[in-house]
Amino acid sequence: MRTHLGVGLGLLVVLASGIANAEITQQDNWTQRFANAAGYPNGTVASFAIAPGSQRILLVAIASLSDSGQQSVTSISYGGMPMLLAQGDGDVNAAQHTYLYYLLEEGIKPLASVSRPLNVSISGGAPGANLVYSAVFAGVDQTAPFTDRKGWSSGATRSPNIGPFNPGLSMNPGDWPIEVILLHCLQGTGCSSPPTVGVWASGWDTPDSLIVNASAPGGAMPRFYLAGCGHYGVLELSNDHA
Repeated sequence: MRTHLGVGLGLLVVLASGIANAEITQQDNWTQRFANAAGYPNGTVASFAIAPGSQRILLVAIASLSDSGQQSVTSISYGGMPMLLAQGDGDVNAAQHTYLYYLLEEGIKPLASVSRPLNVSISGGAPGANLVYSAVFAGVDQTAPFTDRKGWSSGATRSPNIGPFNPGLSMNPGDWPIEVILLHCLQGTGCSSPPTVGVWASGWDTPDSLIVNASAPGGAMPRFYLAGCGHYGVLELSNDHA
């Protein structure tokens, strides 16, 4: 348990399999598209192509700090196609925020696997650290792409835990759970480095689960995690400890 942990937040989603008796596949790995120690994304953050596939979903994960309690993602699109919010907490009165946006096959297919711009813009207060990652999955249910989704934030309160997410996520065989976490120091606590997750909940502690463990330029930054399991399992999602 870290005594200097100030605030943290996490969001959880479960991608729903779109093929009977088949598992979702990760077509493109999580890739950093934007990183700034003290600046919001404002326009094109990267350009990339999405390879051909079926029942695809583009996911964009955002971790953002600001000096104000609330902020908003004013626009986000890929190849000119607006993306939809799966889970986020821009309206929470806290400095730290996470978001997960998505674009389904009907928006991806017309782009013809040609390199297209990812545009992200955020506003609200003076920006701190900001990170943007993207990934592509295939075999995802296009009618109901998420079996379940949850969010949790400690707000401006110091907390040693991420969660609890109560109740936990609902999952079905073939689903793919994803966890997004942002931790940072509470101002005035003397914390000189970002907190880290010291104990992962059951089911998230296998070597292939921790996909991203990153900080933006400068090092003395919030800590950003992306975790996921490429198979259905019994996961405890309410007991991660910093």
